[in-house]
Amino acid sequence: MFFSAIPAAPSSRATARQLSPHGAATTRRAARALLAIATLAAMTSARAGNQDGDTVGCAAGQPCISNHYMRGTDLVIEWSADQSWSKYHIRWQRLGQPVHTADGSGGDGGRFTIHHANAGATYTFAVSGCVKHYVGKDRCSPWESQQFVAR
Repeated sequence: MFFSAIPAAPSSRATARQLSPHGAATTRRAARALLAIATLAAMTSARAGNQDGDTVGCAAGQPCISNHYMRGTDLVIEWSADQSWSKYHIRWQRLGQPVHTADGSGGDGGRFTIHHANAGATYTFAVSGCVKHYVGKDRCSPWESQQFVAR
């Protein structure tokens, strides 16, 4: 056991700990703070506002309903996406009425208009981004859905 009798030379890491016993704790706090800031930045970039000024969190990998507004008697719903989809599946319903479906063109966002909407009525709108396959089923994102009052 010749080597066990020789003391190891202190590493630069050991020397730093000896000089500052709180250095490791400070480094961990700084790393946690940096992680919190990065998480907050990622969440903020995946948010959109609606006409009420509320901020709505949006999941990655699916469309994000970003706005809705009345234009005359038409209700316009807009969405964005973090990727370009081949097409969009759309569902909408006025409270107490049948569900309507439509397909929208692809891209990294879109707009859908409900003509002759009833101001003051509650609507539910949902959109799903899809990659079109010519053989078999399309591969689609989860539905992004919002309910709001047309005004």
